[in-house]
Amino acid sequence: MVKMSEAEKNLAWEASQQIAGAMEEDGTTSRVNISNLLPELSEADITPIFEPFGPIVNVALVRNAAGRSLGYGHVEYANRADALRAVGELHGMELGGLVMRCKMSTVETATRAKGVKLAEVAAAAAQQAVAMGGGLPAALAGVGLPVGAPASLGAEGRWG
Repeated sequence: MVKMSEAEKNLAWEASQQIAGAMEEDGTTSRVNISNLLPELSEADITPIFEPFGPIVNVALVRNAAGRSLGYGHVEYANRADALRAVGELHGMELGGLVMRCKMSTVETATRAKGVKLAEVAAAAAQQAVAMGGGLPAALAGVGLPVGAPASLGAEGRWG
């Protein structure tokens, strides 16, 4: 039987709490995904458009290796109600000749953006269940792992 180290247990618990804390009943967070933006726009250009709806925690546009915006990103609000209002008001707004799209981020997209892979959280939780004596059916051991992946998380909380 493979047992998780205390660090692995802590990582799995923190990731599950982060996901549970971010999730609302409908599976969304306080993060708004924005897309169909001009590549010339920056975070500084986007922020004033979203600020009237409430306190913003983070604004980020996805960029290529050369630093050019790919035309999409996210705005994260301090609370979900502000994010919902922003989506309701700004979705479909014309910005520089393009129609901006805004939608509430799901937990999956939010955790992916934070670098937490749901498969890793699930596998870590499964390992924790085994370590606590719950166990998994042998047929499910390693399900969802990439071919050749180690059976446990590395020290950084990532697969081998």
